[in-house]
Amino acid sequence: MQCENLLKNETAKFQSIYEKFNKEKATHLQSLRDTISKYEEEKERLFMRYEQLRKKEKSMISELEQDSKKRISELEESLKKKKQVNFFDAPYLCHTLHTFSYRQVNRPFLLDRMIKHSAF
Repeated sequence: MQCENLLKNETAKFQSIYEKFNKEKATHLQSLRDTISKYEEEKERLFMRYEQLRKKEKSMISELEQDSKKRISELEESLKKKKQVNFFDAPYLCHTLHTFSYRQVNRPFLLDRMIKHSAF
């Protein structure tokens, strides 16, 4: 009889410990699921932000490329005009310089006239 009582007590203790273990296990698993869920949500949020920033960056790069192409085109056109003006105005300017220096006209007037006729 004493052996049966000890067995019943040990069985009750074991059952109590087993139930406590199962409750703690369930709590721990739920905590783990919550942590994983939060991690997944944060990962998704960060990925969406990354995609937005990537699109914004691509857009900015595209804009910069277009602006740079436009600026290069404008500079090339300006350079062509300067070359054309300098090429066509060179004989006129040489003749003007020679005439003014021959007549001994003051130099500031000559520089003003050259600036007015140039493409600068």
